[in-house]
Amino acid sequence: MTKLTLTNPPVRPALDANGEAMAWGGRPVFHLMGPLILTVELGDLDNGGSFMELVVPKGFLTDFASLPWFCWWLRVKDSRPAIVHDFLYSKKGGCSRFLADVLFREAMKAAGAPLWKRLIIYYGLRVGGWWAWRTR
Repeated sequence: MTKLTLTNPPVRPALDANGEAMAWGGRPVFHLMGPLILTVELGDLDNGGSFMELVVPKGFLTDFASLPWFCWWLRVKDSRPAIVHDFLYSKKGGCSRFLADVLFREAMKAAGAPLWKRLIIYYGLRVGGWWAWRTR
Protein backbone atom coordinates (compact mmCIF):
# COMPACT_ATOMS: atom_id res chain seq x y z
CA MET A 1 0.00 0.00 0.00
CA THR A 2 1.49 3.26 -1.07
CA LYS A 3 -0.60 5.91 0.67
CA LEU A 4 -3.57 6.03 3.03
CA THR A 5 -5.67 9.04 3.90
CA LEU A 6 -8.49 9.35 6.43
CA THR A 7 -11.17 12.00 6.75
CA ASN A 8 -11.88 13.38 10.22
CA PRO A 9 -15.63 13.43 11.04
CA PRO A 10 -16.82 14.36 14.54
CA VAL A 11 -17.69 11.60 17.01
CA ARG A 12 -20.12 12.01 19.93
CA PRO A 13 -21.19 9.72 22.79
CA ALA A 14 -24.08 7.51 21.65
CA LEU A 15 -27.36 7.83 23.56
CA ASP A 16 -30.13 5.26 23.90
CA ALA A 17 -33.88 6.00 23.53
CA ASN A 18 -33.96 7.33 27.12
CA GLY A 19 -31.10 9.76 26.51
CA GLU A 20 -28.68 7.65 28.56
CA ALA A 21 -25.11 7.01 27.45
CA MET A 22 -24.79 3.65 25.70
CA ALA A 23 -22.19 1.03 26.66
CA TRP A 24 -21.13 -2.37 25.34
CA GLY A 25 -19.61 -4.64 27.97
CA GLY A 26 -18.94 -1.62 30.17
CA ARG A 27 -17.18 0.30 27.39
CA PRO A 28 -18.74 3.60 26.22
CA VAL A 29 -20.17 3.67 22.71
CA PHE A 30 -19.72 6.54 20.27
CA HIS A 31 -21.75 7.76 17.29
CA LEU A 32 -20.09 8.82 14.03
CA MET A 33 -21.58 12.22 13.10
CA GLY A 34 -20.39 12.14 9.49
CA PRO A 35 -18.90 9.59 7.08
CA LEU A 36 -15.33 8.44 7.69
CA ILE A 37 -13.53 7.78 4.41
CA LEU A 38 -10.36 5.70 4.14
CA THR A 39 -8.61 6.08 0.79
CA VAL A 40 -5.87 3.61 -0.12
CA GLU A 41 -3.68 4.42 -3.13
CA LEU A 42 -2.04 1.34 -4.63
CA GLY A 43 0.92 2.42 -6.69
CA ASP A 44 1.34 5.64 -8.65
CA LEU A 45 -2.05 6.78 -9.96
CA ASP A 46 -0.40 8.53 -12.91
CA ASN A 47 1.27 5.28 -14.00
CA GLY A 48 -1.53 2.73 -13.88
CA GLY A 49 -1.95 2.50 -10.13
CA SER A 50 -5.38 2.27 -8.56
CA PHE A 51 -7.14 3.29 -5.38
CA MET A 52 -9.76 1.91 -3.04
CA GLU A 53 -12.17 3.92 -0.94
CA LEU A 54 -13.90 2.59 2.15
CA VAL A 55 -16.76 4.64 3.60
CA VAL A 56 -17.87 4.14 7.20
CA PRO A 57 -21.34 5.71 7.15
CA LYS A 58 -22.65 8.50 9.33
CA GLY A 59 -24.43 6.99 12.32
CA PHE A 60 -22.08 4.01 12.72
CA LEU A 61 -21.63 3.03 16.39
CA THR A 62 -18.18 2.15 17.74
CA ASP A 63 -16.42 1.52 21.03
CA PHE A 64 -13.07 2.24 19.36
CA ALA A 65 -10.40 -0.34 20.15
CA SER A 66 -11.88 -3.17 22.24
CA LEU A 67 -8.69 -3.97 24.09
CA PRO A 68 -8.57 -5.93 27.35
CA TRP A 69 -7.89 -3.64 30.33
CA PHE A 70 -4.28 -4.77 30.65
CA CYS A 71 -3.59 -3.54 27.09
CA TRP A 72 -5.16 -0.09 27.43
CA TRP A 73 -1.70 1.48 27.48
CA LEU A 74 -1.41 0.44 23.81
CA ARG A 75 -4.30 2.59 22.60
CA VAL A 76 -3.40 5.10 19.92
CA LYS A 77 -4.50 8.72 20.27
CA ASP A 78 -6.16 8.84 16.85
CA SER A 79 -9.41 6.83 16.98
CA ARG A 80 -10.07 6.77 13.23
CA PRO A 81 -8.19 3.51 12.52
CA ALA A 82 -10.20 1.79 15.28
CA ILE A 83 -13.48 3.05 13.77
CA VAL A 84 -12.50 1.60 10.37
CA HIS A 85 -11.57 -1.70 12.03
CA ASP A 86 -14.82 -1.86 14.03
CA PHE A 87 -16.75 -1.24 10.81
CA LEU A 88 -14.92 -4.00 8.95
CA TYR A 89 -15.39 -6.45 11.84
CA SER A 90 -19.10 -5.65 11.99
CA LYS A 91 -19.49 -7.53 8.66
CA LYS A 92 -20.77 -4.36 7.03
CA GLY A 93 -17.33 -3.89 5.51
CA GLY A 94 -17.56 -7.02 3.37
CA CYS A 95 -13.96 -8.21 3.64
CA SER A 96 -11.89 -10.93 5.29
CA ARG A 97 -10.62 -10.69 8.86
CA PHE A 98 -7.05 -10.66 7.53
CA LEU A 99 -7.74 -7.65 5.29
CA ALA A 100 -9.54 -5.85 8.15
CA ASP A 101 -6.50 -6.33 10.40
CA VAL A 102 -4.02 -5.24 7.70
CA LEU A 103 -6.06 -2.13 6.91
CA PHE A 104 -6.17 -1.31 10.63
CA ARG A 105 -2.39 -1.66 10.89
CA GLU A 106 -1.85 0.52 7.82
CA ALA A 107 -4.42 3.11 8.98
CA MET A 108 -2.55 3.33 12.31
CA LYS A 109 0.60 4.04 10.30
CA ALA A 110 -1.18 6.79 8.35
CA ALA A 111 -2.38 8.23 11.66
CA GLY A 112 1.19 8.40 12.99
CA ALA A 113 1.28 5.47 15.43
CA PRO A 114 4.84 4.19 16.05
CA LEU A 115 5.89 0.92 14.42
CA TRP A 116 6.33 -1.00 17.71
CA LYS A 117 2.76 -0.16 18.77
CA ARG A 118 1.29 -1.03 15.36
CA LEU A 119 3.01 -4.42 15.38
CA ILE A 120 1.95 -5.34 18.93
CA ILE A 121 -1.67 -4.42 18.20
CA TYR A 122 -1.65 -6.13 14.79
CA TYR A 123 -0.24 -9.43 16.07
CA GLY A 124 -2.53 -9.26 19.09
CA LEU A 125 -5.46 -9.01 16.68
CA ARG A 126 -4.19 -11.91 14.61
CA VAL A 127 -3.98 -14.07 17.76
CA GLY A 128 -7.10 -12.93 19.63
CA GLY A 129 -9.34 -11.18 17.10
CA TRP A 130 -11.06 -14.40 16.04
CA TRP A 131 -13.49 -14.11 18.97
CA ALA A 132 -14.71 -10.63 18.01
CA TRP A 133 -14.88 -11.67 14.35
CA ARG A 134 -17.18 -14.61 15.16
CA THR A 135 -19.45 -12.73 17.57
CA ARG A 136 -20.28 -9.72 15.39
